[in-house]
Amino acid sequence: MQRFGGFVLGWWLATAASSLRADEQLAQPENGGTVLSSAGVEAKLEAALRSLTSLTFQARRTAFLQLWELGTQALPALRLATASENRQLAEMASSLILLNELQVLRGNEHESNRLVELLNNLNSDKIVGMCELGYWELATRLLLNNQELKQEFGEGFTEFARNRLVDAALAQGELERVWPIVLATQSPEVTSWVANKLELELPELATDDQELRAVRLYFAGEVQQALQLNLAPNRLIPMLTRGFQWEEFLKPEVQSALIGTSSTPATHAARAVLMEMGGDWVQAEAKWNEVLSPRDGAETDQNDAPELDSQSRLALSLLRAWGDPLRGRQLEHNQLIVALLMSGRVAPIERFLEETNGSWAYSFYAARSNFAKAFEQLGLDPSLQDFDQWLELQNRLVPNSLAESERSDLDAARVAAVLVGLGEQAKAEQLLKALAKIARAQREYELVIWQNNIMRWLGRHEARALCMQVATENFDFMSEECQRAVLEGFFPEFKSAAAELFTTAPTNVNGLQNLSAWVLLEKLHTWDREFFGADVEYVVSQWLRNAKQNLMHTQVTSEQLTKLSQVARGFGYDHLALEILSSDLREVNGDEVLNVHWLDAAEIYLEQFKPQKALELLSVLRSHGYNFQPAYVCEVEALQQAGEYAKARELDRSRWLRTLDESRHNGASYSDMSQYFSERGDIKRTLEYAEPAFLFAETSSRFVYWAAAEYASQLEELKDYQRAADVQRAPLVEALQPYSPLVQLLIGNGYLGNLRYAIQKERLARGIACIEQGDFDAARRHLVVSKRLQPQDIEVVVQCYPRLIQSGETVFAEELFNDYEQTLQEQLEAWPNDSTALNNLAWMYARCNRKLEEALPLAKRGVELAPNSPVFLDTLAEVKYRLGMVDEAIECMRRCVRLDPRSTNYRGNLVRFREGRP
Repeated sequence: MQRFGGFVLGWWLATAASSLRADEQLAQPENGGTVLSSAGVEAKLEAALRSLTSLTFQARRTAFLQLWELGTQALPALRLATASENRQLAEMASSLILLNELQVLRGNEHESNRLVELLNNLNSDKIVGMCELGYWELATRLLLNNQELKQEFGEGFTEFARNRLVDAALAQGELERVWPIVLATQSPEVTSWVANKLELELPELATDDQELRAVRLYFAGEVQQALQLNLAPNRLIPMLTRGFQWEEFLKPEVQSALIGTSSTPATHAARAVLMEMGGDWVQAEAKWNEVLSPRDGAETDQNDAPELDSQSRLALSLLRAWGDPLRGRQLEHNQLIVALLMSGRVAPIERFLEETNGSWAYSFYAARSNFAKAFEQLGLDPSLQDFDQWLELQNRLVPNSLAESERSDLDAARVAAVLVGLGEQAKAEQLLKALAKIARAQREYELVIWQNNIMRWLGRHEARALCMQVATENFDFMSEECQRAVLEGFFPEFKSAAAELFTTAPTNVNGLQNLSAWVLLEKLHTWDREFFGADVEYVVSQWLRNAKQNLMHTQVTSEQLTKLSQVARGFGYDHLALEILSSDLREVNGDEVLNVHWLDAAEIYLEQFKPQKALELLSVLRSHGYNFQPAYVCEVEALQQAGEYAKARELDRSRWLRTLDESRHNGASYSDMSQYFSERGDIKRTLEYAEPAFLFAETSSRFVYWAAAEYASQLEELKDYQRAADVQRAPLVEALQPYSPLVQLLIGNGYLGNLRYAIQKERLARGIACIEQGDFDAARRHLVVSKRLQPQDIEVVVQCYPRLIQSGETVFAEELFNDYEQTLQEQLEAWPNDSTALNNLAWMYARCNRKLEEALPLAKRGVELAPNSPVFLDTLAEVKYRLGMVDEAIECMRRCVRLDPRSTNYRGNLVRFREGRP
């Protein structure tokens, strides 16, 4: 940093002194500073200015205080100093001028010295310090005048600093004090949304900024007014999609803003989709006919893909042409795939995948339960007669696949999961053992085989028992890292505590000796009090205490303590849970560790109506800069229980002024918080965070895709199918952009099935909403597309059939019922032991209250094939209940609860059966 030389500084001081003598305002300082003679001021000013460039802070502080005391008498020289090449001098001079403008008087010596220290070498932490001293306006002005400082506040490492500002405002009893700094450091979208939510004022627009004006109108709910302004496409598109303005997409200029101005079959296909989204079905179909009609009199080859109709063959030819990387048409290729999927034109995509990537084609077919075509893609005969030869081939292919990419998704693992569902347990076991053998032989691939493949596809649901059998046989041969991954895969509810629980499992329980740790862990997982016998509390308590003690000798984490406490709570031992959670990890792992598990303890205290105990823990977390939104929610509830309603209200409002960035994964983003509360079944809180996660996510990003899925699922829980459909549609329409990051991610990684699933969910929700609105023609169109996308999704019938009957649309209802019934019956003819099809048909019969006598053997067979599946037992219980077999239904539901005690759905059904409610 350049400093003044003697000659330059002398010249500069002379100039400043001359300016000072010419200033007639020196005699009467406005801010109470000391009045000196012109000569005295000149001498004092020259000395102070020299000292501002001193190498020692003490000298600089003394000089700063002297210049501050001079008040307006020093202004001319200070204004010249702001232009200095010495950055330190320029910044301190600017600060002194600002103190004068704001008429900030010198306080006591300690406070004045502290303020000088904060103004020296400004950074975000010092801005916070000023606010903690009450100098809010000064801090805000400094921030607004310093672009680098504003940028620093936007960086991740200053997150705690920014949230300290909110805490300072709360402590001083004026939360609004922080609002100007929030305005200066957050995006216009966020501040507009927060202002509308908290009823805070936004500053007047200094210029005719159309985009900012539109943002403010949009988040104030004035969507139509916002759209009347002249907006750039990057602003226009998300406002239209997140504002659900689908009719706007009928306008050619809006279509071009989204999909581009080029004229290709792909863009015309995208326009056809947008026409349908806007409600013009006739024009959309006409556009599709134009896109998928032979051009220049050319006809498609009838012998090429004869199973496809002429339009599908033409779509296939386009996919082939653009799917070739050498032709450089990948963007049009992706855009066409999205358009085809959104219109339900699945056949050409399936055929294209067959020709280009058998593994992706397998996944696409298997997800639609078309197992014959799925197996063919991997060279396996649908009859499975050549399974042994195919298995030998896999023994050679799997190591090669892993050698090419250690993140490889193994087809063998996915096939094993499907075989279990088809009742082919023996073949699935052969395949699993083959994979386990490869993992033992080639230890470098052990973890990816078990964690990324076997546990991913077979660690839960119907395949879990078989998978556990094979894992048990191979467990002693695994590395410690792999063992931990396998245990976490089987018991995700225990997460990183699973391995320690396995290690500390007791050997003798309830008179039984030499019990397997696997058996014991399963019983602990399901909170099986009966298994542990009369000494259940002693056995479980000692087990959990031993596990905790062992963990304390390592780098124990808050997550591990939380998981142990949740087991204790599952058995009903809140006192044990609090004992586990009482540990202070700062004493174990160091001062920098946050006791996140204390939040769980605070929540237990709240359930016991002990708010003061909860507040004690939460206040310690807050004092250590803990910025976890659920802690604020918990503290608000604690304050309400304690009767401090005004304080609770302000703390609740403060949540939205804190740092929440949708683009980051630091545990404090809107999306992370919506997922956190969703996992706990708190719909109200989930929606609070899901909405901003959806609104602020970048256009056509994976973030908006995930946020929309979470948001829509909660809306469906509330039976708001119209809004759920709109939310689900937004990222799909945005995905029609030629450069869509979301589409490049999904298609580039073979996740087309995920995209198809999202489209089908939107169609179903839209169909339900149309039925509720009485628009049955539109409902029929949406449900037809839904059926093309997922032919066996009986949720269509379960949701729509009762509504159609209630609306008097019996013909429509019967058509829907018969269509899906025939599909499932055909599936069972081809695959008699398809446990999912057996269960789904039985469930459809039960929920529609039809053919219950036929449903019973279907449900029984499903349970026989997968006796440990609570989902299948739930279906059997529902069928028996509707047949009047109440006692048997209750017993089935009890088994469901024992298998999955964490499910509130099964417990609710048990209560319903006992009370005799429909």
